[in-house]
Amino acid sequence: MPYLPLIMWRIGGMGNVYDYNYGTKFTDKFQETIERVRCDFDRTKVELLRERFLLPFQNWCTKNGVLSRAQAYGRGYHPLESSLVVDIPEGETWIKYGVGEEISETDYRIGRAYTQANKFVSSGAHLSGKRLISCEECTNTDMVFNATLQMIKLASDQSFITGITHSVYHGFNYSLKMRHFRGGYGMGTI
Repeated sequence: MPYLPLIMWRIGGMGNVYDYNYGTKFTDKFQETIERVRCDFDRTKVELLRERFLLPFQNWCTKNGVLSRAQAYGRGYHPLESSLVVDIPEGETWIKYGVGEEISETDYRIGRAYTQANKFVSSGAHLSGKRLISCEECTNTDMVFNATLQMIKLASDQSFITGITHSVYHGFNYSLKMRHFRGGYGMGTI
């Protein structure tokens, strides 16, 4: 319990760590203790998500005769191990400006459309003998309503290179009817 406040960081947009610096310097021994506590905390989150979500979800799907599909990566998941559990592991691809250009050494988003998680998702799927690995393609674009078919194909091709075998195009759908009923923009899978 005395270390609990030290497992947290200041976060910004989308839950990303904003600042790893507490504004003070700790001794090397204390910093090592903090890192061990953080590691234990993260491991516990992964174990709980597997135990209390992934396995019950998979069991429910099996019992009801349906295939499970999940994007089981991100904060709290281990993308490789999680892909071993679900029937259809799923990755995600975004379209950003600069897709298809030389891949940057400093910004992992420039030049690629796939998320790094796709490589882990497909690796976990292949390790467990799964051939169907889906991908939520073109989840978000910098060019809303202006993504060309060429750009969408380029993004999908990059996903296939990471081991994805089935693209599910995720569009940004909008209609006045949807806006009135849902209070904003509607998101949907095509």
